[in-house]
Amino acid sequence: MALVACKECGKEVSTEAKSCPNCGAKPPKKPSMIVRVGGGIILASLAAAFFMGAGGSKEASKPAISVPVSEQQKKEFAEKEKKDKAEKAASENRFQLVVAAAGALKSAMREPDSTQWDSIMSNDSGSVICFQYRGKNGFGGVNVEHAVYAGGKFSQKKASWNKHCAGKTMNDMTYARRAL
Repeated sequence: MALVACKECGKEVSTEAKSCPNCGAKPPKKPSMIVRVGGGIILASLAAAFFMGAGGSKEASKPAISVPVSEQQKKEFAEKEKKDKAEKAASENRFQLVVAAAGALKSAMREPDSTQWDSIMSNDSGSVICFQYRGKNGFGGVNVEHAVYAGGKFSQKKASWNKHCAGKTMNDMTYARRAL
């Protein structure tokens, strides 16, 4: 921060100020990177590039250093890439199964628009999907319900929930509710 004279009133003004505190005039422009030499103008950045040798330097045109990679490393990388693709495909398939099952459950409800998904959990293959949700009942109240999709069928029985969902480590798929 520097102090310069105001071009209107002559009082000192900070170069950071938006206007002169005395008269309100805008301060002079900040110093530029232009250097005047003997009537000609040279940009400081061009001068710096010229003096540092950046432009025609042979150093800049050298290729990057390559690190030798063994055949074993290439094979491991290819296997990891293949595994990652398979996991991504399985994850996408599981997501599609969850969305389809949640859509079917929602459409079977008395008031589908009242559905609020508390949690949606799935096993790795998507063959078991556990839903905890809220929905309006016939009297206008809201019930908290559990449903399990397993073996291609839905069940709201407690025994089915305990068998497939309770205490199991599963994938949290609650974010799938955004697709519904």
